[in-house]
Amino acid sequence: MSPHEAVAAEVRAQLARKRLSGVRAARALGWTQNYISRRLTGTVPFDVADLVAVADLLEVPVDSFFAGVRCPGILPSPQYRASAAVRWAA
Repeated sequence: MSPHEAVAAEVRAQLARKRLSGVRAARALGWTQNYISRRLTGTVPFDVADLVAVADLLEVPVDSFFAGVRCPGILPSPQYRASAAVRWAA
C-alpha cells in the first residue's frame, strides 16, 4: 500500500468512526462527491489543505491520518536518524 493509499484508508476509517459518509463529508466541506471519492479511494492523493479541512470537520489532529503510514525508501535510515540526533544534541 502506498503512503497516499494508507492516508486515504485512515481518513475513511475516521469518517466511519464518526458515522459520516463520503457524500455527507463532501457536502459539509463544499466539495463534490467526485472530488472526495477520488481521494478516499486513493486514486488522487489528499493534499495538505484537504487533510486540514477533513481534520477540522472530524475534530481530530491532522497527524492522526498518518498513524499507519510507512514510507520505506523515502525516510532517512535509522543510522542517519541516530547520527543526526547525536549532532543535534551536541
